[in-house]
Amino acid sequence: MVKDPDQEELVNAFFDYFEKHQGKQATLRYIQSHYDPSFSYSCLRTMLSSEFYKGTYRGIPYCPSYVSEVRWARLQKISKKNIKIHHPDESIISLG
Repeated sequence: MVKDPDQEELVNAFFDYFEKHQGKQATLRYIQSHYDPSFSYSCLRTMLSSEFYKGTYRGIPYCPSYVSEVRWARLQKISKKNIKIHHPDESIISLG
């Protein structure tokens, strides 16, 4: 993976917005309305789970990073607590 200058602004805006607002759906809508209408929830999940964005592959330095190790860890904490739980007898409850 190589940093794509055409996508770098979107990637930085994505991580900045997600870190500040701590909501996946809000981040998705922000990126769709300001950068790329075709940006999907699948893209969001990939960006929040792919360690390429911190410059590693299977824990080994691999490519230039978009975010630092410290910031990546912070983003992972936010992402993990930003989940939805479905209770069979209730509607979906958002924790994030």
